[in-house]
Amino acid sequence: MAGKEILYGNEETFKFVVDHILEIMIVMDTSHRITFVNKGFFRITGFAIEETVGKNITDFLVDARPGAIEELFHRLDEQPESPPILIRKKDGETIWVVVAQSGIRSDDGHLIGLLWSAADVRRLMETEDRLRKANERINLYLSLITHDMSNLNQIALSHLEYALSALALKEEEKKWISAPLDAIRRSSKLIQTMRTLQKIEVTSLKLVPLDLCRMISEVLPIYSHIPGRNIAINFVPGHDCMVLANELISQVFSNILDNAVKHSPPDRDLTIDIRVEHTKVKDQAYSMAIIEDNGPGIPDELKARLFRVPLSRGEHQVRGGLGLYLVGRLIESARGQIRVEDRVPGDHTKGTKFVIMLPAAN
Repeated sequence: MAGKEILYGNEETFKFVVDHILEIMIVMDTSHRITFVNKGFFRITGFAIEETVGKNITDFLVDARPGAIEELFHRLDEQPESPPILIRKKDGETIWVVVAQSGIRSDDGHLIGLLWSAADVRRLMETEDRLRKANERINLYLSLITHDMSNLNQIALSHLEYALSALALKEEEKKWISAPLDAIRRSSKLIQTMRTLQKIEVTSLKLVPLDLCRMISEVLPIYSHIPGRNIAINFVPGHDCMVLANELISQVFSNILDNAVKHSPPDRDLTIDIRVEHTKVKDQAYSMAIIEDNGPGIPDELKARLFRVPLSRGEHQVRGGLGLYLVGRLIESARGQIRVEDRVPGDHTKGTKFVIMLPAAN
């Protein structure tokens, strides 16, 4: 016999499944008379099935105002969940439950009953409290680890930078210092990214008016003068660049520029064009920053996954790791939008185009 037939064609099997659900399940007719309860009702309230079936549901509710159950029947389509309900237990105690309700209809569509699935609010609150405390511990450990790692990295950076500048080293010897120096810098950037992601997840970042063009202008000098690289950045600011965003939004542009530099061949000239325009989507005005580069581009199959958490080393190398995931989360936290396209439509090898939209402050 097929699994579906076993479950739905065998009443005993179906009853076994329902009775082993931890929550309460109640079926009542249109006169509010209980026609079925599962064993979860007994486990939570202490009332046996024979003490329950045939009784009116209001016999088990505390301070149920007149007409309350009728309202639930009438509001099935617009309110599948009821407000918390206080239920009386057999020992005289009471418990709050949250109820999800579904209408039971005849073959011709007439409403003939109501199905309640109720969960003990106390149990839900206890579970929520355990999860909250576990999350607080994780964030504490993450804060301690990133703080200590940042301090250790700073010590190593200062010593290596001093050695590179103060010691009379041959070019081959300098490489032995430059390699770990670069690794520590990448480690420091990763720590900064982790701290930013943590801040996004655990705090509610306030949206305030910020000058988008000024933020972009402040980031550009970092990438315009990289030793050993020929990088040209052309920026055309728009008028009225005020957007609603949070204090971390400048990291969007530093991460995108960093990604463009990192993934372009070092022996090839890199050109990055940035402009700010204005647009409107469904009566919402946006400032739109468009960033184009002539780098190696991003294949179409990777574009849709670009702002997700990288799951493999291969994805990390192609997609920029947590940096572009951070970009997506920052844009989301500012209620903006971002998309990636080919600089030359239809040919991803000619470079990449990022379109970033942030709500206008006006």
